[in-house]
Amino acid sequence: MLPNLDEVDAAVVAERVRLAYLPGLLYFREGPAIIRALTNLSCDPDVVLVHGHGRAHPRRAGMASLIGAVFDVPTVGCSRRLLAGRHEPPGEPQGSREWLYLDGQTVGCVYRTRSGVKPVFISPGHRCDLETAVDLVTRCLRGHRLPEPLRRAHMLAGKKKRHADHTTHRDHHR
Repeated sequence: MLPNLDEVDAAVVAERVRLAYLPGLLYFREGPAIIRALTNLSCDPDVVLVHGHGRAHPRRAGMASLIGAVFDVPTVGCSRRLLAGRHEPPGEPQGSREWLYLDGQTVGCVYRTRSGVKPVFISPGHRCDLETAVDLVTRCLRGHRLPEPLRRAHMLAGKKKRHADHTTHRDHHR
């Protein structure tokens, strides 16, 4: 996929949500579907970018860390929301960053992907360090708030959901 972010493969899994969202427990809600989707890929990824946290988690092991441990693959977490820790606000220009601290340790980076847009929270997951995590996310930016692989995954999931909702709605009226 890098350096030009050409899509190599994609897999979509639709499952009923069995748990309500609880901060810090996203893995238990969405992890099984992500694991199934990754298992359905035709090739093994070199690294997995997860829309969630890695070490920037109250237990230092968010969804990015857990997904990485299941597959023993390097993972990076990138989230739109802060889950744990403290930081100074990054500057307004694109590329501004501040470190994210939790209990006196640096666990992530608060990064402004676009000027005037809320920052994202980048944290290493499994088999990854913070510098590599930030480098990966910044290399995957293409003018949007989220890195391109996460943006494409959201679009693909939304398309699948709209199709499922349309099919369910149509079948309901027969």
